[in-house]
Order: sequence, then C-alpha cells, then structure tokens
Amino acid sequence: MDTYDRLLLRIIATHNQSDKMNRIKLRQLESKFWQEVAARASLRSNEGKLGERVARLYIQGFIENKEGYKLTRRGRNVLDEKVLS
Repeated sequence: MDTYDRLLLRIIATHNQSDKMNRIKLRQLESKFWQEVAARASLRSNEGKLGERVARLYIQGFIENKEGYKLTRRGRNVLDEKVLS
C-alpha cells in the first residue's frame, strides 16, 4: 500500500464522515483523487492508475461498494495506523 492507496482511503473516509447518508460514487472519488494529485507536488499523475487501485483495494478488502464506496474495518484500521505513526 502506497501514498496513492492511502489517499483514496482518506478521501472515502472524509466523504463518509461529512455525508453519512450517501457513500461516495466513483465519479466523485475520481474527481477528488485527481484534484489532490494535482495539488500535491510530491505526487505524479502518471502513477495514479485510479481504476487499478480501486479494484485492488476492493479485492484486498479495504473498501466495499454498495451503492457507493465505503471503508471496511480493515480499511479504517490501515488508515488509522498511518495517522498514528
């Protein structure tokens, strides 16, 4: 898991905290992801590979998709570990 994966997890978590009724849709996730990548000088857009990253996070059990994306317990734990360290 790298910076881009954690960025995706953070975007999903932030959205779900601010809008508990609606999960983030792929279109919103993609828009916020690319805005963050463009805003940070340390991230490069050619390394983003959003579709592959979302699919991998889903397969590995970090996110779930039920009418929008949400973190699983495993995803929240990984995000919390990064914040604490």
